[in-house]
Amino acid sequence: MAAGTTAAIVKTIGLRRIVAWGVISMTVLAIPAFFAGFLFVTLFSTPAGAAEPEGGTENIPPGAWVVPLSVDYRITSVFGYRPNVKPHDHFGIDLASSCGDTVRAATTGVVTFSGWTTGGWGNRIIIAHADGSKTGYAHMQMGSLLVKVGDAVEAGQPIGLEGNTGVGTGCHLHFETFINGIRINPVPFMSERGVIF
Repeated sequence: MAAGTTAAIVKTIGLRRIVAWGVISMTVLAIPAFFAGFLFVTLFSTPAGAAEPEGGTENIPPGAWVVPLSVDYRITSVFGYRPNVKPHDHFGIDLASSCGDTVRAATTGVVTFSGWTTGGWGNRIIIAHADGSKTGYAHMQMGSLLVKVGDAVEAGQPIGLEGNTGVGTGCHLHFETFINGIRINPVPFMSERGVIF
């Protein structure tokens, strides 16, 4: 009976239509699977060069503060209300050079957070400093975080790679500064410490 039913269906619908539906069905299922695989590889693979980030601490005097990117950069978003993209208060500055460029600790301190976080930051590191301030570094590439909670870091030490994890419109470093747990504008904060953006 089953073989007769199958033959009747093939005769009624037509072999070409059945094959076409099969091809379409496989394509519809394959496209999301392809993009899911592509997304997984993009998010979770370690980029080439992640093992040897640029920059070092050899010529930085103790207690110094440095720009948290090791190469040329531009400011792509300032501190304060941001009406474009998705209107919101932007409690940091965005520095962009190129995907995969080295992110450095702004000064000596101890890592208090290192990993994925909600709130749009993606991969984020927070470092506490001897003067009671903290600095935050967000959107770093998956697989690129080089420090963990409790690690002591030096000014200029590579801590990760510039990326686009979390909510963003392209590769950049979202850099934050905190005093007494409150995020403040990094531009005057860093200027007071000798770093001009």
